[in-house]
Amino acid sequence: MKSFILRNRHAFLAAIALYQLLGGILGIGILWYIYGLEGILATFLVSFFLLGLLLLLIYSGICYFRPSKRHRFFMLSIIMLLLQVFQFRFPGFAFHLYYSPYIAIGINGDLEFLFQLKLITYQVGLWLSREGDFPFRFMISFFPVILLLILDLIRTAKPVDALEGFAEQQPG
Repeated sequence: MKSFILRNRHAFLAAIALYQLLGGILGIGILWYIYGLEGILATFLVSFFLLGLLLLLIYSGICYFRPSKRHRFFMLSIIMLLLQVFQFRFPGFAFHLYYSPYIAIGINGDLEFLFQLKLITYQVGLWLSREGDFPFRFMISFFPVILLLILDLIRTAKPVDALEGFAEQQPG
């Protein structure tokens, strides 16, 4: 598997970049569709934070396609994927950022095991309370972990074997 990933590294990296571009664009579209301009302005603090993350996601995807910015692609991709790994909720705050199909496991406040399978979702908010929701929840998503492992494998591979052309572009 490792050799397959390294042989096809450009395809894997382009797929991750496109995943981030489409995720950011879809996220902004969903944000606009659900809240509209008035809703975004009414929840300015939360919307500003979420919009900033989505724009950073788009910028990260663009960086891959600009050879002089590939080192930023790796750094920003790792940051954005780490933000997707952990999801939590406690009274007064919730953080859940994700923009593709995922499988997650976790626990809630009653120490019950949770399993989720969703298509596209995001949730960042203050003072969230929905009927039927548990006040405490902690989830770990698996798809971003897999992408992080692929990025790390490609990033740490020897330049001669896997990243010819990437090593010369690193800032020095």
